[in-house]
Amino acid sequence: DVGDYPVLGGHQPTDATRMARWRAVLGADHFVQDVPGWRLIGLNTQTLGSGLPEEAAQDAALHTAVAGAGGRATALFLHKPLCQHRLDDTVVDYWPVLQPARAALVAAFGAAPPRFVASGHIHQWRDHAPDGLRQIWAPPVSFIVGEDRQPSIGSKLIGVVEHVLHEDGTHDSRLLLPERLALNDLSRLPHLYARPAAAA
Repeated sequence: DVGDYPVLGGHQPTDATRMARWRAVLGADHFVQDVPGWRLIGLNTQTLGSGLPEEAAQDAALHTAVAGAGGRATALFLHKPLCQHRLDDTVVDYWPVLQPARAALVAAFGAAPPRFVASGHIHQWRDHAPDGLRQIWAPPVSFIVGEDRQPSIGSKLIGVVEHVLHEDGTHDSRLLLPERLALNDLSRLPHLYARPAAAA
């Protein structure tokens, strides 16, 4: 969550300072990696719709990656999921990639959409295929968000997702539930997200 969409009106919009800090600590914010039979594409959803130079650079990298896939199956890895319900959703809220960035992202793949889209951010597990595009939401290993702050769309649990990619372009994705992980509810820990009081 290196900032967020300015249209949401939050106090931490994605900006050049946050992007520079990310790169200094963690490196590139998008990637392309080839494994047998597959091209894996990872994008920074937080820059979408920002108007920053990083958004344009990422878009160019995406189009180059898709054009050069060379018959490989593609998989897309995002922080935010593409949508909550349908790809043509127009609701503006905190959880998914927003329009028109979502439509542009899907269009970049043309007639060969990714075999699946893997994401997190929602803090819920869900495996569904809105409009035929399979989306797999990884649950957290940290905490869930209570019903008072976020309605259940998938399953609120603690775990990880394993993706097994086969050379023939097929894949298996499954939910794993490691033992001894605590089901913490962020709604019961409001002090962790409380904004500091303004100086007098």
